[in-house]
Amino acid sequence: GLGLGIAGLSALALKDKDTPKEEPENEGELTKLLKEDPAAEVVVVDATSSSPESKMESVGMQLREAVTAIRTVVKSPFVQILFAASALRFCAGYGIGVWKAPFYRQAFPTYTNEFSVANAFVISAGGVLSSVLGGLIADKFAPSNPKVRLWVPAIGS
Repeated sequence: GLGLGIAGLSALALKDKDTPKEEPENEGELTKLLKEDPAAEVVVVDATSSSPESKMESVGMQLREAVTAIRTVVKSPFVQILFAASALRFCAGYGIGVWKAPFYRQAFPTYTNEFSVANAFVISAGGVLSSVLGGLIADKFAPSNPKVRLWVPAIGS
């Protein structure tokens, strides 16, 4: 239900893969140099022989590049929709998991043992079965349509 609806909305919101890609705002210096001259030789400096200041600069540059990469990924409408869908799915699963046992205990007080066994069986067998069957279905249809690997878990949730 909800997973399928969110997957459908995300499919409508996504850009076509032929759309030009956005360049990150702050590329690392090495990335800029390699774009300008792909044949350039890259010299790796041994961090153990450099001064503490240059080590800190190197760590700072790596941190800036990591933050820029994270910002670039999070700006993607697909990732934003994926995070929202994951949050909703988590909340639904958590709500069911927390309130299922107290509900059954109150509604069927004489069947608590049966509920425990049935609940454990459904969760474990259902989880294994859905993972294996979902993977088999996705692998079977993915060669003809790679988007199947996204739709199978969306429909299953």
